[in-house]
Amino acid sequence: MMRGTPGMRLLFAILSPVFLLLCVVAIRSEETRPWNRFQQEFAQMFAERARAKLQEARAKNDSQQVARWQRVVEEASAWCQEVKQIYVEDAKIADRCITCHLGIDNPLFADAPQPFRTHPGDHLRTHDVNRFGCTPCHDGQGLATTTDAAHGHEENWLRPMLPTQLLQASCGRCHEVVHGLKGAEVAARGADLFLSRGCYGCHDVKGMQYLPKFAPPLNNLRVKLADPQRWVATWVKDPDTLRKETLMPNFHLSDEEVANIVAFLLSLGDAKPLSEPELGAASPEEGKKLFTERGCRGCHGVEPGERSASPGVPHLSDIGSKATAAWLDRWIANSKELFPDAAMPKVALPDQERHAIVAYLLTLKRTEPLPPPPSSGNAEKGKELVKNYECYGCHAIPGFEQVRPSVPDLTEFARKPIDELDF
Repeated sequence: MMRGTPGMRLLFAILSPVFLLLCVVAIRSEETRPWNRFQQEFAQMFAERARAKLQEARAKNDSQQVARWQRVVEEASAWCQEVKQIYVEDAKIADRCITCHLGIDNPLFADAPQPFRTHPGDHLRTHDVNRFGCTPCHDGQGLATTTDAAHGHEENWLRPMLPTQLLQASCGRCHEVVHGLKGAEVAARGADLFLSRGCYGCHDVKGMQYLPKFAPPLNNLRVKLADPQRWVATWVKDPDTLRKETLMPNFHLSDEEVANIVAFLLSLGDAKPLSEPELGAASPEEGKKLFTERGCRGCHGVEPGERSASPGVPHLSDIGSKATAAWLDRWIANSKELFPDAAMPKVALPDQERHAIVAYLLTLKRTEPLPPPPSSGNAEKGKELVKNYECYGCHAIPGFEQVRPSVPDLTEFARKPIDELDF
């Protein structure tokens, strides 16, 4: 039989109480974890609320409800503390959120403080928490059992809980189309704005890569515009001068840069003249009437304070100062002949009616004159400026058909850490 040396016996005597102390500390720390305390509070609150409902049922002599709430009281009294976990098989996610959020699907806790409060709204009717868990919608760290860790506020966890105002962003993870989806109205509105504001012109997004350009093409401006030099220069210098609330930004260009861009844009296209319409007998008053009757007013704003149907639909309050009669006549007759991607439908109008509408539109003129035209510019330098400012993201421009703006592809945007989303 082997006997320990005196040194070994001394070491064992010292380490034994240390080991015992560590065991006590480990057990005690496990018992005092936040989730353990939450469950104790929940069990007490559950029992109190169930007994109150039982007393109400007895006061009403409702035997069915008495039996029901008696069972709930017994359930609350037999509450067992444990780490609770839901495993979402389809997503391969283990979710322990209900370890603390114990009243999430219990109507008794609708007015309870967090973390016991019942989930708001009626989302759980179609998203059973026992099937879907919490993190597929809310993000966070499903395996954690402390508040900060579970909410994803850890240095190496890249998906913290989504703020309430951004929560609908998660609907698109399962629902390919969010339009018409109850509870996803903000996400649907965001998709609409992304389209209506022309964001896709610069940023690639899955499903939107092949949409037509958001803004008008910039070829053959000499044929389209009544005063090409002044109109293009004024628009490039400060678009708001011509269109209040326009989506085109002001790039704060110098006069020299404006002159160079104008020179380049007016050099594009073959500038073949369009045939002039016979407007001698056309009545502007009849055209105004037809403009409303034929549905033009449904999309285009005309009065100064009136808006068009969407930002991409031109406001026509000063179209008579902008466009030539020939271009207006051809556009109304068949817009796709001038712009294949035009959203405006082909309107089957007799020549007489079309000419009357053109005559009316030519009466819609600016009250203020345009600024003087710029000095002559350099078309090659203008082309470089158009390239640098990436105007081809919104406009179809000859020579830039295959070029995409050098901005981020947003298809993987949601994979970024949430603190990087709002630049």
